[in-house]
Amino acid sequence: MTYEPFDMIQAREFVDSLQMFESLQELVHRERSARGSMVWMKARGQEYLHRSSYDDYGKRVQTTLGPRSPETEELRANFLKARADVKQRLKIIQSKMAMQAATNVARKIARIPLIAADTIRAFSNAGISSTRIKIVGTNALYAYESMAAVLFESGLTSTEDIDLMLNHRAPLRFIASVDLGEETLIGVLRSADRSFEITRHPFRARNRDGFLVDIIRPERNPPWVNEPFETAQGDMQPSPITGLVWLENAQSFEQPVIDAKGMPVMMCVPDPRVFAIHKYWLSQRPERGAAKARRDKAQAFAVAGLVMDEMKHMPFDGRSLRMIPREIASEAIAAFKALKKG
Repeated sequence: MTYEPFDMIQAREFVDSLQMFESLQELVHRERSARGSMVWMKARGQEYLHRSSYDDYGKRVQTTLGPRSPETEELRANFLKARADVKQRLKIIQSKMAMQAATNVARKIARIPLIAADTIRAFSNAGISSTRIKIVGTNALYAYESMAAVLFESGLTSTEDIDLMLNHRAPLRFIASVDLGEETLIGVLRSADRSFEITRHPFRARNRDGFLVDIIRPERNPPWVNEPFETAQGDMQPSPITGLVWLENAQSFEQPVIDAKGMPVMMCVPDPRVFAIHKYWLSQRPERGAAKARRDKAQAFAVAGLVMDEMKHMPFDGRSLRMIPREIASEAIAAFKALKKG
C-alpha cells in the first residue's frame, strides 16, 4: 500500500484543525468586510456619516450614509462595536490555531512544504481565487491524502517545485496591496519569498533555495488557436501544455491541507480521478523521460488506488470523466483495475 491511514489521534487533531481553520477563515472575511472607517464629515453646515471601504480588488469606495441623527449615530456605534469584536475574536482564534499547529507537527500531519504553502497563500492574498488557479502537479497529492485522511509515502510527494495552472478564460486581476509592489505574477511570488526571480524560461521562477514555480495553462487543439495570455511586460508568461485541458475542465475540489509548520492552507485541485488518468497518460508518452515517466505512473496508481479504496463514492465512470478521450480513459482504468486485482 502506498499510504497509511491516520491513526485515531491524528484524525482527531486533523478534524480539530479544519474546524478551527473554517472559523478562522470566516473571521478573516468578516474582518476584511469591516475594514475602512465611518466618520462624520461636514457639508453645507451639517454633519454626514461617511463610510470608507474597499471593494474586492482593493479599490477605496466612499459612501454617504445620511445626515447625523439617532439612527446614523447608532449605525456608527454598531459598526465600531462589531469591528472591535471581530478583531478580538480573530486574535483569540489565531492564538488557538498557533497552539494547534504545534500539535499538528508533533502528530506528523504537517505535510506540504512551507514554501509551497506560502506560494498558494500569496496567490489567494492577491485575490486570485480558486476558480482561477489549480494545483496540478505533485503537490496535489497532499490535497488528495487530506481528502481521504491518509499519508502517502514520502517518495511519492517529495518535490522541489509546484505547478500552478491558470484559467485564462477570465482576465487576471489582483487585489491592490503594498505587499505586492506591483500587480504581476512575479510580484505575487515575491510576496511569499523575495528571492524569486524569473528564469530564462518566462513561465518559471526560482528562489534562492532552488524551489521552482511553473505557471502553466492548457494548450488548445490545434495549438495555433491558443489565445494570448495578457501579463505585464517582463512578467511571467504561462506556458501552454498539452493535456491540461482535461484538468481544466475537471471538477475542482477545495481542500485544506496542513503545511510543514502545522498551519492549514486551502488548495484547489482537479478531480483525483482525472488527475490519475492524466498522470497515467503522461507516463505513456514516448517523449517523456524515463525517470519522470516512472514517477508519473507511480503517482497515477497511488491516487487511483486511493480513490478506489477510500473514495468509493467517486467511481471511475460517468460524466466526471467526459472531458477525457474515451480510449485514453479506458486504457488507464483497465490498468488501475488490473493492478488492484494483482
